[in-house]
Amino acid sequence: MPVCQICIRYFKQYTFDFTATFLNERGIAAIGLRYHLNRGDGQMPQGVRMPPMVDVTHPDAFPQADANPLHFAYGDSIIRLAAEDAKAAIRMVREHADEWHISKDKIGFLGFSAGGGVAIAATMSANETERPDFLCTNFGPSLMPVTVPQNAPPLLIMTRVDHPNVAAGLVALFMEWKKAGANAELHMYGDGKGPYELMPVTGETTTETWSTQMIQWLKAKGFIKRN
Repeated sequence: MPVCQICIRYFKQYTFDFTATFLNERGIAAIGLRYHLNRGDGQMPQGVRMPPMVDVTHPDAFPQADANPLHFAYGDSIIRLAAEDAKAAIRMVREHADEWHISKDKIGFLGFSAGGGVAIAATMSANETERPDFLCTNFGPSLMPVTVPQNAPPLLIMTRVDHPNVAAGLVALFMEWKKAGANAELHMYGDGKGPYELMPVTGETTTETWSTQMIQWLKAKGFIKRN
């Protein structure tokens, strides 16, 4: 039976389609999630400024792996609403799993950037029917304090080492998962800066291998067939 990955959408539609095709060709069902967004409509308090960025060597700058550089009431409420969207998606997919020919025990998140933060928030607050079976976050740290849930799903973290705040936040997230005794794997790519998407494998960078390494991780964890 194929895996279902709830792909937390962050890029444009064509990028999701490209990633979905990559997953489909490997027997993985991909379902895109539209979640609540902060529209930047003036709800940020006056006088609030972004704090300085930190590099990968300072994960201690984010207690409980909270890499959100700017907390305020409206923004935090949007994160909570987005997490509810993600949990509702898991419930829906499990309810329709037989109809859609999806394995009920192989449903997980793949989140990019802010989508990774939404996936983490959803996982932390999920009940048994809403909790993903695995969690992949691609340059997407937590946007709120992390409390690792009981029976936490295995976690795969991928990012570029030079992505400010994100890299340090994801090191902190990895440590929170490990301190809780949960399964986690971390890939820090040393070439290039900032976020990235699905890339052709040219041999010129290590970052471009993230997609094949994610597939290998899913195989090793038993979520897709090894042959």
